[in-house]
Amino acid sequence: MNPENATPLAGELTIETDLPTTLLLRVSGQQEDSDSWNIKFSGHRTSHSVPILGLKSNSSYTLELVLESEGGQAAEGVEGIAITTAPLPTDFPNIDVLVNKPDFMEPGYTMIGQTGHGWDGGVAQRYGIILDATGEVVWYSPELFSGIVNRLPNGNIVFQSDDEIREVDLLGRVIERSILPDELYNTLHHDLHLTDSETYLSLSWESIEVNDYPASDSDPDIPPLPAVIRDEPVVEIAKDGSVLNTWTFATMLDTNRIAFDSLRESPQGLDWIHSNAVISSPSDDSIIVSLRHQDAVVKFYRSGQIGWILGTHANWKAEYSPYLLTPQGSNFSWQYHQHAVTVTDTNTLLLFDNGNHRASPFDGTTPAPRSESVSRAVEYAINEDTMEVEQVWAYGESENIFSDIWGDADRLPSTGNTLIAFGGTVYENGVSSADSGFGARHARIIEVTPDTPSQKVLDLRLYNTNQELTLGTYRSQRIPALYPDDAVVSY
Repeated sequence: MNPENATPLAGELTIETDLPTTLLLRVSGQQEDSDSWNIKFSGHRTSHSVPILGLKSNSSYTLELVLESEGGQAAEGVEGIAITTAPLPTDFPNIDVLVNKPDFMEPGYTMIGQTGHGWDGGVAQRYGIILDATGEVVWYSPELFSGIVNRLPNGNIVFQSDDEIREVDLLGRVIERSILPDELYNTLHHDLHLTDSETYLSLSWESIEVNDYPASDSDPDIPPLPAVIRDEPVVEIAKDGSVLNTWTFATMLDTNRIAFDSLRESPQGLDWIHSNAVISSPSDDSIIVSLRHQDAVVKFYRSGQIGWILGTHANWKAEYSPYLLTPQGSNFSWQYHQHAVTVTDTNTLLLFDNGNHRASPFDGTTPAPRSESVSRAVEYAINEDTMEVEQVWAYGESENIFSDIWGDADRLPSTGNTLIAFGGTVYENGVSSADSGFGARHARIIEVTPDTPSQKVLDLRLYNTNQELTLGTYRSQRIPALYPDDAVVSY
């Protein structure tokens, strides 16, 4: 078990045979029928090395191997291999299952990038976590994690560290490394997106000097001042780690435009845009990026030309008017401080709307109090011919949850359900997370159906009882399986 000392609930089984055989692995738990399953691995070979995945903590299992020759005859077998897994670590997050209806959920497992920090700025233990349909932990790693969970189509996990992009399997084995150039050392943040061209899109930062940056977000009469601001460009990176393209927003957008929190300080300058998600749109070779501190989602082309801007029209200069999408419909509302933009199979835009402030500087609207703010998942349909946008779906108002940081929304392919991560929940029903006993912040992960109204089929809470600790998730995903595609799992 734990062959790379990085995945305590995962193991590897190796066996040599005289003749080419296929391997069937039977895993039998001692608690209930759902803890037992068979895995049939394809291909005849004399050397087998297969993963053992899906085990729960603090549990005992028995493994049985059945080997079958090319003629279909049972060649040999091994019985009675005993495995006992250790309990979860003491600093592992508490996980409460509030709603669980597996028959109506998207099949598969829920992968969570659990992150956290204390009020003193210290980083809490971070875990990559995979849960089964009932909310039980079946995989975790305290090592293979940088705060962002990205599962590749081949089943492996990819993440960035200070100096490299690393692809690993669920045993913790390094499959591929992309060494980053010095110019990107310790700069990549928030997202890592694999394009159809097998390149990576990510987000970096650079310090920019401007002459007339707003000095206040409440009084427009205070004169602007020279400032150093933090631009956060999109970078495209080849598999060998080389930089292919860089798109800076200081040359694309108005560096004098601010939203609330654009005056927040960072070591690299004032946090002007705070880019936090990037995806490619292969249909027209465009790129879509979420700019949290502009309350905007921007589509642009590889030339640097803007396609459209989704967000409030407040404080944009006239030269940007042609790119601002015009809202349609009586149920429309803009997103604020959003995360996790994606394009759905029906070409709509789905994102997590954190809902911070729900106002813009100088627009005459009083920012919403935090205790009265609500986050949601929201879906927009954009007509690029007419430059209009319609809100076609949303979920979150009835939950009355405010996640002021982090969040995710994924449309799931088989059921059409939506998996929503209220990743940094600070208020539920107007009551603070700390007062509820869930730490300074916690996470709620909710899956809802596409019905009208949507039905909740999964609701999880991840938390720590330390009132000074923020514990949450930046992103969550539903993954279809733990084992590789060439393995058939039956229960």
